[in-house]
Amino acid sequence: MHKIEAVGAVLYDEEGKVLLAKRPKGKALADKWEFPGGKLEPDESLEACVVREIMEELGALITPRVYLGKQIWPYDHGEVTLHLYACTLNTGENLQLLEHQALAWVPLGEVLAMDTPAIVEPFFETIKEAILGLTCKTQ
Repeated sequence: MHKIEAVGAVLYDEEGKVLLAKRPKGKALADKWEFPGGKLEPDESLEACVVREIMEELGALITPRVYLGKQIWPYDHGEVTLHLYACTLNTGENLQLLEHQALAWVPLGEVLAMDTPAIVEPFFETIKEAILGLTCKTQ
């Protein structure tokens, strides 16, 4: 089975909402809502990858805050290992739709109601605890 190593950014705001991006048509998992990110390049660190991918996909600089762990999931297109980071947008950054169909800031409690890839669900409790902890610290 083809193995894919990817890194995703859980971007969050001060209200505890997270950013979901709708995958492009014509790609694996088209029309699903995901945490933006992408494939790890050879000799690239996970943090460098997430920063690069968000610049490429959303045209914005981010700061990785907390490593949320990894999940491995078998899909038809290959076995995906997804590493997630809780990240914040750098001050003054505006998001652009450079690859996805749409973006949405979603309250944490509504993330699983969105049509997300199966790999997102095992992360949910870790994401919720981290984001709630991070947003409480910044207030």
